[in-house]
Amino acid sequence: MAAPSSTRFYYLRWCLLIGVGLILSVGLHMGWQLCSVKALGSTVPPADAPILAQTTAPLPHILVQSAKTLYDNQRYIDASQQLREAAASYAVLGDRPSQAQTLALQSLALQKLGDWHNAQALLDESFALLNMIANPPVRIRAQIWNAQGHLYLAIGQTQAALISWENAEQDYLAADELAGAIGSQINQVQALESLGTYHRAAKILAEIETHLSEMPDSDIKVKGLLKLGNTLRLQGDLQRSQVQLKAGLDLAYSLNLSQLLSPLYLSLGNTEQILMARAMAFNLSDSLSDNLADANIPDAGQNHWQAALAFYQQAITTAPSLLNRVEAQLNQLRLLI
Repeated sequence: MAAPSSTRFYYLRWCLLIGVGLILSVGLHMGWQLCSVKALGSTVPPADAPILAQTTAPLPHILVQSAKTLYDNQRYIDASQQLREAAASYAVLGDRPSQAQTLALQSLALQKLGDWHNAQALLDESFALLNMIANPPVRIRAQIWNAQGHLYLAIGQTQAALISWENAEQDYLAADELAGAIGSQINQVQALESLGTYHRAAKILAEIETHLSEMPDSDIKVKGLLKLGNTLRLQGDLQRSQVQLKAGLDLAYSLNLSQLLSPLYLSLGNTEQILMARAMAFNLSDSLSDNLADANIPDAGQNHWQAALAFYQQAITTAPSLLNRVEAQLNQLRLLI
C-alpha cells in the first residue's frame, strides 16, 4: 500500500495518534514484580499453631509462585484463587506480614479483572494487618502502596496514585531496595504525565536515568528503559528515546525476557512514526508551492516510515498476548492508511 501523503496535516495527525496511545503503563505486571515473593515461604510456624494446619495446609509460598505463573499467563481468576488460599494459610500460621503481602498481590490480580471494590478491600485489609505489627516491614508496606497506586490510577484518582507511589518510593529506599524505588519513580512519571506536570516528570526521569545506569541487568532495568524511552518521546527528545529503547531491547534479548520484546518494538515503531512525521513537515516547509498531492515522502521520511512498519511487524510477531498483538496491528494499520 502507498505511503501516506506528505502534508503538515499528516504531521499533526500522526502526533495526535501517537500521543493518545503513548503513555503505556509499565503496568500491573511491574506491580507484581515489585511485590517480590522472595521473602515468602520463609515463615516458621508459631509453636502453638494447630498441628493439623501444619501438616495438611498447602505450602503458601508454593501457591504464591504458582499464582505468579498464572498471572503472567493472564489467568487472573485462577491466580486470585490461589493467592486467596495462600493468604488463608499465612493467617493460620500467624504470619501477618506475608498475609498482607499476599493480599496485595491478590488485589493486583483483581485489578486486572476490573474488580475495583474487592481489590480495594484487600488493600485495606493489608494495611490493617501491618498496623497490628509493632515494627512492620517497610518493604512489604512499599509493595502495598505500589498496588494501591495502580488501583487509584485505574479508577481515575491520579493525584492519589501519585501520593501512593511517592510513599512506596520512600519505603523502598528505607528498605534499601533500589529496584523497587526506581519502579515507584517510573509509576510517578506516569501519574505526572497524566496530570500534565511534565517539568516535574522530567526531573524524576533524570534521577531514573542515573539510577538505571547503576543497576545490575534485570527485568526491572528493561522496564525502566522502556518507560524512559516512552517519556522522552512524549517530550520530543526522539534520539534519546531511540537510544534508551534500543538499549532495553538489547538487554531484553540478552536476558531472554520475551514478554518485553513486543512493548519495546511497539515503542520503537511509535518513535519512528513521530520521526517520519517530523521529517515530512521539515522537508515540506520549502515546498509549499509544489503540487503535493502526488509527491512522495522525502527520503528521510520514507526511511522512518519503513522502519516503523518493520518495528510494528516485530511487535506483532513477538506479542505475548492477543491484546499486545492487536495494539501493534492497529498502529501498523494507522501507518498504512
